[in-house]
Amino acid sequence: MQYCAQLMGRDKDQPAICGKILKADWTGAFFEVSNSTNKFLIGVKGYVVKETQRSFELMNEKGEIKRVLKQGTVIEISVVLLDEQRKVRIWLDNLMQRSHMRTKQKFKEKEGKLDLF
Repeated sequence: MQYCAQLMGRDKDQPAICGKILKADWTGAFFEVSNSTNKFLIGVKGYVVKETQRSFELMNEKGEIKRVLKQGTVIEISVVLLDEQRKVRIWLDNLMQRSHMRTKQKFKEKEGKLDLF
């Protein structure tokens, strides 16, 4: 959460915030699966230990590694924006590429990529 706060700084512009979140390095981030085409993944939460082009590997509180496919999955993370804790919902279909390639990509503002609530 502190990494996200540093990454976004004092930015108020939602498209800029969304671009920064989508380009972020996810290793070590904590998130929870809020929706998925695979219903067994809903509710899975943990820290990202590995990211591939098509999946994340999470370590849960029991120390188990769970693989979460990006396609058809929505996650939620907590971030601090302007001294206020908010949740961000991210459609992982938008992250279907290698992480080092994603940092170079320019994201266009589209509906359904990311929700701040």
